[in-house]
Amino acid sequence: MFETLIKLHDAGYKLALVTNKPGVFVPEIMEQHKIDHLFVEVIGGEDFPTRKPDPIALNWLLEKYELSADEMLMVGDSKNDILAAKNANCPSFALTYGYNHGEPISDSKPDFIADELAELLDILSISK
Repeated sequence: MFETLIKLHDAGYKLALVTNKPGVFVPEIMEQHKIDHLFVEVIGGEDFPTRKPDPIALNWLLEKYELSADEMLMVGDSKNDILAAKNANCPSFALTYGYNHGEPISDSKPDFIADELAELLDILSISK
């Protein structure tokens, strides 16, 4: 995961983390994993009045960074991530592992499905 995030960052992608979990713990966890410097935004579950699958956080990012929905890619491992992307009209990249209450992530119909985050580099044509 670390190498993939570095390659995305170095290729000029703006990375943001949007979680439904309390955001107060996220910066410390990111710092422990030495990835905090790679992200331009960290949005916790309490930062907006509603949480994913509501697209409010994604729409805020689109507006702040002056992006169109097709310039954003939501990477996630849960139905709420994929639904948030659909609700924001942006494409989604789903990982088959993670937090999805035992449901296959394919049931959410993401645009891309992968077993490893590194597969994102192929989709974005970034050399590994």
